[in-house]
Amino acid sequence: MKQQGCLIVICLCWLTACSGLIERQMATHTGMRGAVITDFGQTERRLCLDDDVCVRVTDWGDLKQIENGEPLTELKLRADIYMNEAKLELDETFEFSGLTPSAPLLVIFPGYGMRADHMGMMALFMRSQGVQPLVVASPTEQDPFNFGVQGARDLAAIIAERYTDREVYLLGFSLGSLAVAEFSRIHQPAGAMVLAPLLDFDASAQRLIAMHRRSSVFARVIPPQSYVDGLQKLVENSQVDPAALTWGYAVEHLPDNSLVLGSTHDTLSHFAELEHEVRAQGREFTMIEFTQTAYLHPVMAMPLPDIQAAIRDWLNAQSQ
Repeated sequence: MKQQGCLIVICLCWLTACSGLIERQMATHTGMRGAVITDFGQTERRLCLDDDVCVRVTDWGDLKQIENGEPLTELKLRADIYMNEAKLELDETFEFSGLTPSAPLLVIFPGYGMRADHMGMMALFMRSQGVQPLVVASPTEQDPFNFGVQGARDLAAIIAERYTDREVYLLGFSLGSLAVAEFSRIHQPAGAMVLAPLLDFDASAQRLIAMHRRSSVFARVIPPQSYVDGLQKLVENSQVDPAALTWGYAVEHLPDNSLVLGSTHDTLSHFAELEHEVRAQGREFTMIEFTQTAYLHPVMAMPLPDIQAAIRDWLNAQSQ
């Protein structure tokens, strides 16, 4: 009986600690599956305003050949992307020319659960368009975790101070769209691109938690309330206003010159809902919808031909 009582106490302690464990895991998760580019000469840098304000970025401006360190002028990139039962093929040749000192900067904000190198293929494509891509550490790579908001604020201040002679464009995927909005609120960019922008963090997290519980026996052992409490702790500890974790907030602060790419079949970023909010606020962004059934949320971070074409057309319009 005594042993049984101890076991009950241990189980209760374990279950009450679950919310804290869930919060910590959500704040540091970088296990999102995706293509990772290894080494093309990209360099990790710290951009600083002063000793206290620094942001870690990966600079894709100076690409090198892996074999000899010579400048990379052409890259044949092939990838097979499997999404549910569909197979998408990426078979591209990217060409790179030298960047001038006045070449536009492109700041790329990854989504939740990613690593910065998950945006490598997109960075390579954008580099082929004549811009200097700087990929920011993802929200879950930043410490402390605050949805990437503070990093976006700091980077906006740094670029406004240090890069006054450069045009600056922004690109954000999923949760990264909120960082784009926060940057734009502080320092107006020349333009912004958001790919599958997050509609609402809380609703998206709840949907992902439900999917995780269906696929994992261990996850189902943890009481549902522990997930709710862990999610609440995550937001509270981030000290970010929950209202700022919505598409409505992003729409309010994105620049007029914004490109929004979304998918009909993306349950985390449904195009119709994206478009509805933009219209409700009277904004006039360039909105492009992809209707292919395989274009689910993770696919929207990849430079597939249709996505390349939409971005290329928008970039070309900037110079006209």
